[in-house]
Amino acid sequence: MANYKAMSFSAVIFPIGWSVMEVYGRFAPSLSLEVYRNFMTMLLPITIIVYGISLFLLRKGLKETKAME
Repeated sequence: MANYKAMSFSAVIFPIGWSVMEVYGRFAPSLSLEVYRNFMTMLLPITIIVYGISLFLLRKGLKETKAME
């Protein structure tokens, strides 16, 4: 269950980031392919890091809840 919740937290980061980059690219025509590629290269690890952190925190919360019972 924690996997699904963690995925729901991190799954929105990639599409939102991609959309922001596309909108910015429309208003800034001097945006180079290198900048676009670097942004996408950063966006994927950020999504994975958020997934890992949220999974860690959710599992920690589940362990604490089970220990209290």
